[in-house]
Amino acid sequence: MNDTEYLVELSKREVNANTSLEGASLVLLSRLFLDSKHLAPMDGALALVKKMHEHFGIAYKAKKPCALFREHLNFRVKALKEEADELNKTRVIHKQADALIDSIIFALGSLEQMGLLHLFHEMFQEVMKANMQKQVVNDPKESKRGYGVDLKKPKGWKAPNLKAIIERENA
Repeated sequence: MNDTEYLVELSKREVNANTSLEGASLVLLSRLFLDSKHLAPMDGALALVKKMHEHFGIAYKAKKPCALFREHLNFRVKALKEEADELNKTRVIHKQADALIDSIIFALGSLEQMGLLHLFHEMFQEVMKANMQKQVVNDPKESKRGYGVDLKKPKGWKAPNLKAIIERENA
């Protein structure tokens, strides 16, 4: 069985008679992303963010992961909002791409500042696993954002358990 056949077989187990075509497609796509070898190219981005922080003398130095201090958290939130505003103001593809990539850099940099960058893949997989259990809204009124192409948490949805990953790291 090759990789693709394996991922399709795994996906079939997660899809039932009540699963929409979109849901089934999302399950298959999630399997592709949750397979760690498909995340390997992301390692370069993580390394570059860490290298950037080392270059500017702001790399995380504590022994255990910790939350951002209020002042630093405020800075990170402000920077992410600025990138979101930049994205919202432009209709030019390269400027949209720049704003999105800068947002990713700030988000990954925040994880690095918290001592969590090395746990990115595991935490990403946990969040994606939870997100893949969501359902496509049938009507914009079902969306928290009032948008017709959105996801909602179904009854019984379970949030990602990042706390367990971080606590294991802090043990």
